[in-house]
Amino acid sequence: MALPPSFCDGLVLVASFDVTPAPELGAVDVVSHGASKLVADGRFGNALELAADAGDDEAGAAVYFANRAGGAPVFPDAEGTLAMWVRRYDQVLPIQGARVYYRPVGALPPAALTPSGPTLAEYDTKFGLLDARPDRTRDLLTFSLPEARRYLRPNAPNHFVTAWRRGDASGPTAYLVINGGTGERFDDAGPDATDPYADASPNEAGALLVPYRGYTSAPWDYDASTSALRLSGPQVSSTLQGIVDDVAVWNRVLSLEEMEATYRSGRAIGEVCPRTK
Repeated sequence: MALPPSFCDGLVLVASFDVTPAPELGAVDVVSHGASKLVADGRFGNALELAADAGDDEAGAAVYFANRAGGAPVFPDAEGTLAMWVRRYDQVLPIQGARVYYRPVGALPPAALTPSGPTLAEYDTKFGLLDARPDRTRDLLTFSLPEARRYLRPNAPNHFVTAWRRGDASGPTAYLVINGGTGERFDDAGPDATDPYADASPNEAGALLVPYRGYTSAPWDYDASTSALRLSGPQVSSTLQGIVDDVAVWNRVLSLEEMEATYRSGRAIGEVCPRTK
């Protein structure tokens, strides 16, 4: 029997959303905010819809994964990797704010939602990882959203992998990979289109910044430890506005080759990695 791929090592959470919001791997509490619900049009079977109600600023939809009984954290503080499939609703409410894909937080509501790690979000015309602290927010690893959209399937599921090393790490401190990091264009790729990033390589600072695969050595850290992982935002102004499927978290930083393999497998993590069943 063939061995499972190396990206199966280090998994601490896998949520398919096929039957329930609760993960198949990871003994966590699930706390829902707003009208989150399971729907039938995910990347692999059912998925989790996180949309907003235009009539109420508090009616954003979010789901929190928390391990209040101890055990493996749902968002490892020191280092880790998170993968998710997301189908964004391109027609969204006319709101101002950030479209949050995920955010680790230091407490569950109704306590103050202290950020405790990199946040994956869209805001203004940017997309990527933010260093979101209580007193300020700065770019950690972000790209121009119009540039990144060339590598996103319109009105269809897209695969995102992020990874982090907290504190004064040697080497990259954050990664972001879109659709395997292959550079395949899905939009605005006419017959004469070329990929200006085809020969991209790390710069002198040890960063790789292309809008489908990048990493940075920029430092970041937090005083708060992670108590929960939140998918989407708790208000209309920060709701994901889309569908999430096959969320997985590792307690290590996957290699770029492993990140690509999770995308190219064409299967849910729980199907590929038998320990998650």
